[in-house]
Amino acid sequence: SSSMMTRLLVATLATAAMFTASSSTTTTLSSRFTATLRIAPHHRVADAKPRTAVIECAHKKGTGSVKNGRDGNAKYLGVKKYGEEKVTTGCIIVRQRGNKFHAGDGVGTGKDFTLFALREGEVLFKVGANKKKFVTVVDAVDRSGRADGLPTRKDKRRAMYTPRDDLRWAEESGTAVEVRTVEPTVRSAAAAPVAPPKAPKAAKAAKAKTSGGPPKGQYRQVNKVRYDNHALLAMDAIMAAKGELNLEDCKMLYVDVQDGGRVTATECDTLEFVANGGGGKYAYKCTEEARAYLLERAAMERVKFGEGGAR
Repeated sequence: SSSMMTRLLVATLATAAMFTASSSTTTTLSSRFTATLRIAPHHRVADAKPRTAVIECAHKKGTGSVKNGRDGNAKYLGVKKYGEEKVTTGCIIVRQRGNKFHAGDGVGTGKDFTLFALREGEVLFKVGANKKKFVTVVDAVDRSGRADGLPTRKDKRRAMYTPRDDLRWAEESGTAVEVRTVEPTVRSAAAAPVAPPKAPKAAKAAKAKTSGGPPKGQYRQVNKVRYDNHALLAMDAIMAAKGELNLEDCKMLYVDVQDGGRVTATECDTLEFVANGGGGKYAYKCTEEARAYLLERAAMERVKFGEGGAR
């Protein structure tokens, strides 16, 4: 084949070049194939400098990744004007993402959910249906001054303050500094009413005694001790009617605490509580005979506890 002929030609020419000094060699393989190989002289081959291989890399720098670089600009969201603050038309009240606050009367909504005032007045926050928070703008109210007409702290501070120019002029001229008078400001009639003064603790305690109905439930707790509420309610009714408990009333009390066929420790405490005059906001007055009867029955029932009685 042609490939085999080519290999044979190259091998022949290489052999011939080793034994000849000519610069070219012609070889005839057959009538159809003739090849000529030019060979450099020996001195030119020896003088040639060795070639060095250069490996080149890519010149395009690859892009890297960083873990930082995510510190965005602040959005400054939140409430800008609070309740009872004065606003003008176009004043921003709330900056938000979504309708956390809904626009009410006198308030408009921007495309980024910003709430702004549509009129002059003061801001009012209120809760509507489904616990939605609404922001409205109402007429402004003058809240300066006090309702009783006395000077406010701001008035007193203004009266005590003297400008430095006046002090310097008085020092240079040797005259006395003009004394400024306190002019109280009166609260506007449209302002919110003044809260009434707080009642003293004694009045609150008296009101607590008279307010509310009788205690409910099986037990009544007085000074962290439980008593039989059903038996005490009967004694409360007798004290309200007669003002004193006699022997018959105390016998009825003892029968009342035996409703379960036995007397418990709580019911014994109830007998002693009534005999000793009660405590807290509950007071009981017993005759000497009735008091001795209750204490005797309570002691007798406590003795039964030591013999394996009810507790």
